[in-house]
Amino acid sequence: MSNGASGWALGVISDNTVDMRVALTEEEFQTYRLSAAKIGALSSQFTFDLANRNYCDLKNLLQYLGIVIGLGRAIGSVDTKRITEPVMSQIVNWLTSVRLYLDHTETHLKRRYGDQSAEWKAFSESCSEAFDNHLGYRFVYKFRNYVQHCGLPLSSVTVKKPERPRSPQHLQEASFLLHRDALLTAYDEWGPVKKDLQGMAERFEVAPLLDEAMECLKRIEYRRLETAIASVADEAVVLREALDRIGEILEGNAALLAFTLGDDQSVLSLSPLPFPTKEALETLQRISAGEQDPASIIDSGSPPPPPLDPATVRDRLRVDSRGVQVLSLFLEQGGATTEFLSGIEEMVREDGDVRILVTGLVNTSITLLHAASAAIGATARGFLSGMLNIYPHFDNDETPERTESEQEE
Repeated sequence: MSNGASGWALGVISDNTVDMRVALTEEEFQTYRLSAAKIGALSSQFTFDLANRNYCDLKNLLQYLGIVIGLGRAIGSVDTKRITEPVMSQIVNWLTSVRLYLDHTETHLKRRYGDQSAEWKAFSESCSEAFDNHLGYRFVYKFRNYVQHCGLPLSSVTVKKPERPRSPQHLQEASFLLHRDALLTAYDEWGPVKKDLQGMAERFEVAPLLDEAMECLKRIEYRRLETAIASVADEAVVLREALDRIGEILEGNAALLAFTLGDDQSVLSLSPLPFPTKEALETLQRISAGEQDPASIIDSGSPPPPPLDPATVRDRLRVDSRGVQVLSLFLEQGGATTEFLSGIEEMVREDGDVRILVTGLVNTSITLLHAASAAIGATARGFLSGMLNIYPHFDNDETPERTESEQEE
């Protein structure tokens, strides 16, 4: 290889080290690179993840406001006009991210596979099916345009006594509503959704329509991934052959390497492209052989439990209570006594995992840290850093010499 020439190799990258094991021709490099790129494109696109996160944020906000409003006068009066502002903002964020996902996915599929490809056809058919058969999806599709051209979405919020209270504390509930006639008057590009709107109540709830639209969006993304997996499963065979050429990997990850050399044969630049894991490639090979359903490796994209979900609250209380119990036991025993340590062991046995206790203790400590720092007018970080100054003489390994008075004692 001449000085300054480009080179290609298969190797292993680990931390800051690179092990080039097999030299490649440029043609071999491009073959492996193309297969790796196709498999790497299987993961959900950022735009779908953004839409899903915005949807979760919206649901969490509605849940929080539902709890606040449900408590009624227990927490004071609620300004319904003010609470609509964050809801409107979050709905706009979600609507924008939905359109971003649809537009970017269309562009991505047409550029990568062509507008006559099976990948684009499957995505287009999924979108059409959702629009034709699901009111929530086609309403949201047009509603986004309404918001862009005509203004903020929510018309009003109504607060009323619940028909079926969830608990004695559930005194009232809120509904976020849209005004049918206002939507029809302000915008004339509803298309087939106009007939849907005309059949709705004068004021109707928006949340159920958004929920249905998000479920449709998940199915669209699910089918996109399913089609993509089936179309690239054969590429796993190519990359498995590359892994076999690399040989045993004790530490690090297999990678495709492109590099250039200087006059002294030193590496001037290096561009590694990590390979999928051996396990992932074996799964794709099983799919290619018809031994495994492509749907089996697709994440459902279900949102995490809302932070105010009753089950989530119970789990958090359980964890945090462990932190309080540890500190209480320490104070009761006056230190790390045998009884204290036995109590810790018993808590771990009950939980079956030390992480619950540690997490609870950290949560409780952070709460106390913020309370203590606020009491003295300091920041939490500053207060914590200041605590280290209590032990400055322990920074040295050598034991400090005793003073003359200490020696006399």
